[in-house]
Amino acid sequence: MKIKIIFTIGLLCGFLQVNSQQFNTLFATKLKDREVKNVIDTNAVSNKKENFLLKLFSKKRNKEKKNTETKNKNEKNEIIDSLKTLFKEYNENILKKVFIEKYKEIENRKNKSSNNQEKDSSPRIHMPIGDELVVTSKYGMRFHPIERKWKLHNGVDLKANFQNVYAVLNGFVTKAGWDTKGGGNYIVINHPMGFQTEYLHLSKVYYKVGELVKSGYVIGKSGMSGEATGPHLHFAVKEYGKFINPVKFLKELIKANNLISKNNE
Repeated sequence: MKIKIIFTIGLLCGFLQVNSQQFNTLFATKLKDREVKNVIDTNAVSNKKENFLLKLFSKKRNKEKKNTETKNKNEKNEIIDSLKTLFKEYNENILKKVFIEKYKEIENRKNKSSNNQEKDSSPRIHMPIGDELVVTSKYGMRFHPIERKWKLHNGVDLKANFQNVYAVLNGFVTKAGWDTKGGGNYIVINHPMGFQTEYLHLSKVYYKVGELVKSGYVIGKSGMSGEATGPHLHFAVKEYGKFINPVKFLKELIKANNLISKNNE
């Protein structure tokens, strides 16, 4: 009997020990599942935070990119507007320049046509300043009023206060423009028989190089351009390339003109 009781107690103890071990195993497994769940929840939260930060950073980058693009676009538009303004001003200046040149050309043509209407009775010889000639400085050596030294005066200075200047003979304009040696605005005309006449210190020049002029044509206006102390006309004459006394030349022209007039009577 005792033996049965002891055996029964032993079986019960073994059963209890086995069940205890199984219970502990189940409980431990359940704890591990919770830990896994907690880890999963932690990772999900971490992922959400990362996604939120990524979205936030992406929005910030997009905003910065948009601001940069807007800034670049505004700068580009400013550059384009500046270029447009420059082109407009450039074109306006070019148009003004062209207009002024055309206006001057038209005015010169008007002056030519009004002053140089060719007539059948037009003289073959004409004085450089009207009919009355007043010499204010003679041909030859003189003390230069500006350079303050003795120098050859290769022409004569005629009294002329901004008035018409005439071609003395028919010929072609060989030089016209600005004389860098102090003559100011000037014009040079080649005539037949090796003669050449020069007109300096002009305020206006009406003809260009290569143009034909006839005696009595208004070729410019007297003035005081270049080295001059007052308005006058510097008139010089060359014969076969050498300067001659313009007064003698003009006197010969007057004689010739008188002879022509008598023959035409």
